[in-house]
Amino acid sequence: MNNEWLENLIDWLVQIEDLDYSWSLTGHNNCKLGASGLFCKLAKIYENHYDFDRTKLKNTLYQYRRNDGMFQDIPGDKNVIAESRQAMSGLYNLDFEVEIFDASTYFSRPLFFMNPQSWVNPWDAGAQFSHYMFFCKFNNNQEEIDRTLEEIKEYENDIGWNSVRPNNNVLINGNMKMFTGFDIIDYKVNPDHMKNILDFVLSTHSSSGGCNIYDYVYVLTSCLEIGYKEEEAKEQLKKIYESILSYQKSDGGFSYNKERSQTGYYGQHVTPGMKVGDIHGTTLFSMALSRIDNALNLGLNLSLAVS
Repeated sequence: MNNEWLENLIDWLVQIEDLDYSWSLTGHNNCKLGASGLFCKLAKIYENHYDFDRTKLKNTLYQYRRNDGMFQDIPGDKNVIAESRQAMSGLYNLDFEVEIFDASTYFSRPLFFMNPQSWVNPWDAGAQFSHYMFFCKFNNNQEEIDRTLEEIKEYENDIGWNSVRPNNNVLINGNMKMFTGFDIIDYKVNPDHMKNILDFVLSTHSSSGGCNIYDYVYVLTSCLEIGYKEEEAKEQLKKIYESILSYQKSDGGFSYNKERSQTGYYGQHVTPGMKVGDIHGTTLFSMALSRIDNALNLGLNLSLAVS
């Protein structure tokens, strides 16, 4: 296997670190909490290939830590929730302690996402479920985890979680978000349910773009754990591996889309959209590559990062 792509990527990552986590080698240098939080995952995934500066990452994140222990850069409740979760998971990936925090401002009862209207879009509702499970886990709130798992049953169906059947990409994305929440609390989905989800995923295809491919890979590899249709799933993962490499640019990084880097992040402008590597695309594809590497035993020596 030709691993030249990996060497080129490591060179790109080193340059991004030297630029204090700029979104690309050509710009921009804003939304630093998001950029450094994503880079924590990259530092974990490629830890066997380069010794990234973990203390520098922690110090960058802590510039945005509030008195209540949450992290804030981009205003808005959902942005604070998402970026706090990403910052905390970044610290956890780098073996730092997730210090005491209070997320109760955002998750009072009844939970804002636990209603039929929210589950019309499982991409969003599933993300909020995952964030809440993460916060409950690190606050040792098993009672609230159990209560929420009971409530989520209302939106469970044969091939995922939703109140109204969305298009395939949205449903797969929602399933991925649910799995990340289940994974952080070590909850195992019923094997028969997993089989139905795998049948559905195999009947669709991995669309283009960083999020869609990562969602597809996460769901496929999660379902592989039950030992059902392994060969078919592995064949799909082999094809996706080759497809992902086609997103690598001449600078060594991966672009979110083949023709341009990711331009926006939570409503903020982060790159000009040139055909260059960007942190967001590189993180999503690297998360996918690490799961494929571990599922197929490719020997790339990539570590798995917690979402």
